Amino acid sequence: MIEIDGSYGEGGGSIIRLAAAFSAITKKPVYIKNIRKERKQPGLKEQHLKGVIAVKNICNAELEGARLGSTEIKFIPKDITKTYLKVDIRTSGSIGLLIQCILLPCFFSKQKTTIEIKGGGTVGLNAPHIYYIKNIFLEMIKRFGFNAEIEIKKHGFYPKGGADVFLKTQPIVKKNKIEIDETGKLLFVKGIVLVSDTLKKADVAERMRKAASHILLKKLKICPEIKVEYCKTLSTGASMVLWAEFENTIIGWDIIGEKGICAEDIGKKVAEGLLKQIESGAVVDEYMSDQLLPYLAICGGIFNSSKLTKHAETNIWLIKEIFEKRIKIKKDKNVSFYLEN
Repeated sequence: MIEIDGSYGEGGGSIIRLAAAFSAITKKPVYIKNIRKERKQPGLKEQHLKGVIAVKNICNAELEGARLGSTEIKFIPKDITKTYLKVDIRTSGSIGLLIQCILLPCFFSKQKTTIEIKGGGTVGLNAPHIYYIKNIFLEMIKRFGFNAEIEIKKHGFYPKGGADVFLKTQPIVKKNKIEIDETGKLLFVKGIVLVSDTLKKADVAERMRKAASHILLKKLKICPEIKVEYCKTLSTGASMVLWAEFENTIIGWDIIGEKGICAEDIGKKVAEGLLKQIESGAVVDEYMSDQLLPYLAICGGIFNSSKLTKHAETNIWLIKEIFEKRIKIKKDKNVSFYLEN
């Protein structure tokens, strides 16, 4: 049984979720201790617990210590056999983070898998936007042989959540190396503004779109295709996702609105965030780097990002502990990641 220190690096929930996912696909049991040790409320919270239990159910694992507030768990995987799973999240816990960890074992199944996620948030602070996962992350990993799609029945914002999402995956047929050394030509820029319908009278989504479009057109000389989507939600919220598709990659950025920040400033901020990533010359945005690392460990290859994040550092360490593979880093203008031979 591999012992994992849950307080290592950024010391958050990603260690627990990824350790369970890595355990499921390698069939190596793990013992995770010091879970979220340095946080104000240490131990497992609802969204971490649901993620680990979902992976446990997918691979029929034995799981010890899985309860709210627990600071240690034992995860003993078996065969990946489930083809359908329903996950209920009672909070606004991130569906994007749940999808990140459950994707890996689903890809290693011998059959198509459907995951129904009831509750939770499709949008959340410090978590990937569901449209980032759908339009950027999933589109990127398709290039390397991993096929999945997301169907969104209902959106959920903090604090009530209440989303309804289906994730459908296919088994890996052929893995391709992740080899991206340059972005290539910029093809187009797209985006989605997702806003609760209670903000429609104030034209919040249109104002966000207009502000972002003005900046992107001025800087990139391309008219972005940004859709507006108003939705019925239990809690009021506003968000925006932008992505630039190049010949060899997709670079994205997203933002969630906050009280006291006007719609125009939100649109301006997300456009400037995307431009910063593009202007760095890196082939993936800094959000994408840590998400791609598990696939780099599986497929091999090389890519670079504008920044070495704490999440990326933690994932590199966890990959070495469980996969027994070393992902090397080379810092130049940007940060390159590659699998050591």
